[in-house]
Amino acid sequence: MASDRFESTAGEPSIAFERAGQGTPILFLHGVGGNRSAWSGQLDEFSRSHCAIAIDIRGYGDSDDYEGALRFEDVVADCERVLDAVGAERCHFVGLSMGGLIGQVFICTRPQRLLSATLADTGTGAAEGRGAQWVEAFLASRRKPLVEEGKQPADIAPALAPTLLSAQASPALVAGAAEAIARLRTDSYLKALEAVPRFASAPQLATAAVAVLLPVGAEDRLTPPKAARRLAQRFARVQAEVIELAGAGHLSNIERPQAFNAALRAFIERNESRER
Repeated sequence: MASDRFESTAGEPSIAFERAGQGTPILFLHGVGGNRSAWSGQLDEFSRSHCAIAIDIRGYGDSDDYEGALRFEDVVADCERVLDAVGAERCHFVGLSMGGLIGQVFICTRPQRLLSATLADTGTGAAEGRGAQWVEAFLASRRKPLVEEGKQPADIAPALAPTLLSAQASPALVAGAAEAIARLRTDSYLKALEAVPRFASAPQLATAAVAVLLPVGAEDRLTPPKAARRLAQRFARVQAEVIELAGAGHLSNIERPQAFNAALRAFIERNESRER
């Protein structure tokens, strides 16, 4: 679970974030079914050398709800507000799944605030090559239990959680994923579900100069390694590095934290040495 110790930005909606350590900021952004607690293993590790910051996306965790649809551009602006709140000009960005899609928007719209971008277990967009009909069918299937059947996120959590992990995941990891899903707010979750499959990578990625790392669980069933490789091809100016993490599903940072942290640390250190 997320720590009770958190800070919040001024303005509306107020964005909750947890930070630990000092130094260059690393900003962590969770996926559709998570919250800032998804990054506890990374905050513990990177707070030893950096200012590690995990954010609750608007409508999640301890962040405020908001009016209207979820726009990834607004989440990028929220990330900027967090950076301003801690007095930081630039950061290393790390996003998982939906957080990785938001990271792509960050790269295209606010590259001056990024030292690097790690887009974990993400791709170019769920609907790539599938078309509008697939998008609508997917959304209808996800809305049905919550809208038509009146279920709550806690009701769908036991069936959904195992799909986010590898087949070898421990019962404790499955239970943790289910707990995160159970804490979701139905309206915000539905807004996120609407936004993710409609996302398409921006053509500006081809000219982006931000260094990019693409970690992906070798057993990720939602955004498999081939999706990460397709995303890597969108970057023409920089070489986006794909790293497959053995024995991990969609939540690779949770399921294989040591391997994830080692890859991330090596990537960040390489880019900080270039800055110097």
